[in-house]
Order: sequence, then structure tokens, then C-alpha cells
Amino acid sequence: MNKNLTESERLSLASNENTPGLTLEDLSGDPIERVRVRVANNINTWALTLENLSVDKSELVRRQVALNENTTPEILEILVDDKSDEVRSCVAQHENTSMTTLDKLFDDENEYVRSSIKVLKDRFKFS
Repeated sequence: MNKNLTESERLSLASNENTPGLTLEDLSGDPIERVRVRVANNINTWALTLENLSVDKSELVRRQVALNENTTPEILEILVDDKSDEVRSCVAQHENTSMTTLDKLFDDENEYVRSSIKVLKDRFKFS
């Protein structure tokens, strides 16, 4: 990728649903948090890129990974132990979250996270 792109151009590329996965992979290492957030939100971002972003220093980036509809159950399993209540809450509401991962969230220390599981009450039968 051209290292001479402006921040605005990188933001535009990161947001564009037609941007190829390889370009999004390159942008996932951008020093600007807003660029990484947009990569994490992009529908074309590869699972491996999302996995790498799931341990990003930015809570906003990790939260977008947890909200991306293409985030795999394996990545959500990584995020279930995130220090951020917001990220764990997004995991609790994600349709790809496995029952095993949800079980961990039933005992979460944060009431907000536990209450987020109610969103999925129709998907699983909880005992």
C-alpha cells in the first residue's frame, strides 16, 4: 500500500466495503485509532485481521471487532475475557457467540454484561 496516503484517504479506504481484504490488513496496523476502528467494522475484513485486532490496545477497536457480523466464535472466545465491560457486552449479544462462551458471561462480574445475555434468550433455552 502507498505509505503516502493521507489520514482522510486511509479512513475512506478503511470504511469502503469494496476495499480488498489485503488492503484492510495493511490498514489494521495504522497508528490512527479511527482507521483501525473502521477496519474492524468493515464487512470485508478477513477473520485473521479481526483476530489480530481483537487484542488491539484500543477498546473502541476491540468493541468493533465484537460487533462485526463476520467475527467468528473463536474470536469472540478471545474477547470474552476482555477487560472492557462494553466489549464483553457486545460479545454477549453477538449472534455467533457460542453457548460455551455465553456460559462464561453468565457469571460475569458486571451486571450490565450479564443483562446483555437476555438479548439472546430466544436463541438458546437457558436452564
